[in-house]
This record gives sequence, structure tokens and C-alpha cells, in this order.
Amino acid sequence: MTTRGKTYLGAFALLALALGACGSDGDSESSADATTVIVANGNADNGSAGRMTDALRLAGFSTGEPTNSQTKVDASIVYYSTDDGAEQVAQEVAVALGGVDVLSLPDPAPTDSGEVEGGGVLVLLGQNEADKTLEELSGGGGTTGGATTTTTSGGSGTTPPAVGGTVECDEASISKALEGVDGLVGIEDYACADGWAYAFVDTDEYTETVVLQAEGQFWILKDRVDVCGTGPDDAEVPASIWEPACNTN
Repeated sequence: MTTRGKTYLGAFALLALALGACGSDGDSESSADATTVIVANGNADNGSAGRMTDALRLAGFSTGEPTNSQTKVDASIVYYSTDDGAEQVAQEVAVALGGVDVLSLPDPAPTDSGEVEGGGVLVLLGQNEADKTLEELSGGGGTTGGATTTTTSGGSGTTPPAVGGTVECDEASISKALEGVDGLVGIEDYACADGWAYAFVDTDEYTETVVLQAEGQFWILKDRVDVCGTGPDDAEVPASIWEPACNTN
């Protein structure tokens, strides 16, 4: 009799643990959804929500499946839910889009379904921002006036300006984009121009040149072969920094 009672108690304990584990997973998933960005097409350009979703993902945001809205607007609006962390992410997305309005998410949401599925932040993508890059929306590097600013890792040089209004041309910002480089030791030198940058990077084994492009709040590492072309005339990299960024001969 005693043995049977112990068996039943053990079974109830295991069931309680299983239920607790399920609740923990749900809380984790809810927290992740709160900072996930959903883009709804609120303009006349088909597919623009998907393309903006890709741009925001490359800029470092967590994104979900794009959707549509019957609400059409000229200027984009970023909405946030009441979930923890959603408002902060909404503010960051708004900056990446060039400083659009940020509002609390209404009920129903301005999507075809009236809901925001899988996310806590909704971008109602307006006509003004449709099919523009984050670089264009945040200024396209215009604050640099096309000039190249070079600063060595020793701290000499001029104070770096912002690139595109949200990304700074400084060692800390560029280093963040290089966290995945194997054996990274440090940056010898770098320069920025018109939303692009290059850096001479020291690793455990060698020194290499990397090229980066500004996207929203981040520098994104690019394939030099793809962006350097055969010369400054057919390259994506600005001519003012093409020589040090692309010519390794």
C-alpha cells in the first residue's frame, strides 16, 4: 500500500514538472514574439513589405512573415504592443526608417486579419518609405558630405560623423560587424564615405581588408568581390575609398 502511494505521488510530481516546463516555454516564446517585427504593406507597391522585412532582418532586427493592410498611408507608422520590450524595438525601427511616428498598437490592428501574428511590433509601411533602402531613409550618408574620414586604432584623426544618421563611423561600430571574423585581433585603420566603409583588420594569422555597408543602425559586412567591381567606375563602393578598400595589388 505504501509503495503504491509513493508511485502515485511520483506520477503527480512528474506531471507537475511537465506542466511547469510547458508554461516556461510559452513565456519564452511570448518574450521572443514581443521584439519580432512584422511589416504590413500599406502602400501601392506590391511586395514592398517583403523587401522591407529583408532589409530590417539584415539590419539586425528579428522579423516575421510580412502581411498586407487595407489601410494605405503616405508616411509609415511603427506600432508596438503592450508586451515587454516591444516599445523599445519599435523606437529603434522608427529611427532606422528615418524617424517615422511610433504609436501604441490599436485593436483591431491595421492588418487584413486585424491581428499581428508572431510579433509585438508592426510596421505599417507607407508610400514614402516603400522600396527605399534603410540607407536612403536614414540619409544615405549625406551627413558626411561625401568626404572620407579616417581614424587609426590608436585614436588619432578626426571625430567620426554619423553615417546615414544612425550608424557612426567609429571603431566600436565597425568592430561590432566583425564579431564573426575568426581570430580577430583588432582594426589597424578604417574610413567611411557615403554609407560605405573599409577596415584593415588584424587576425591571428594575417591582415585583411574588409568592406562594409551601412544598413539602418548597423554596419553589414559585404563580399568585396561583389561590391568592388573591376574598378571604381563599376563598383558599388564609392570612388573616394575604392583604392584602399578594393585594390589589394
